[in-house]
Amino acid sequence: MHPHVLARRTRTKDLGEITQVISRSVAYVIVYSPTPERKQWVEQELTVDVTLQFVHDVGELVSVLTEDSRTRPQLLVVDLDLLSAGELFHLHKIREHGWCGALIALGHVPPSLRTSLQITRVFRPPFLEHALADELVRYRCATEEKTMPLPTFPEASSEHRTFG
Repeated sequence: MHPHVLARRTRTKDLGEITQVISRSVAYVIVYSPTPERKQWVEQELTVDVTLQFVHDVGELVSVLTEDSRTRPQLLVVDLDLLSAGELFHLHKIREHGWCGALIALGHVPPSLRTSLQITRVFRPPFLEHALADELVRYRCATEEKTMPLPTFPEASSEHRTFG
């Protein structure tokens, strides 16, 4: 395991029974924030069967999401407030190279940037307690619905019948 990857346990007393049902699988979340306070807030929020990976810059973020085929994070939490225009331009490569996970932005995000990066959710300061954790639960509920197992039908007999 990478030194910046932290495994988390279920926080059932705070989020209730829904967490127990949804948290069958561990969500892999990549996080980029240049501010220690926001990193700490994300770390405190995402404690429900989550593997967190913190990256140090936008280049590393883009590399992890587009080049490393072994790991495919489902969620990206990125602090957009302090990014330069060049870093924002470089961040768009994640969508250009086919990463289609959910992107959660921290900070003040103009509508044009929200559209171009296909941002799922934006959190503006001040950051509320459990806001990001609740968003993770909603994300898991949505993916559980999308990935429900298909019913299986018994195999037909070896004899083919045609009608008509």
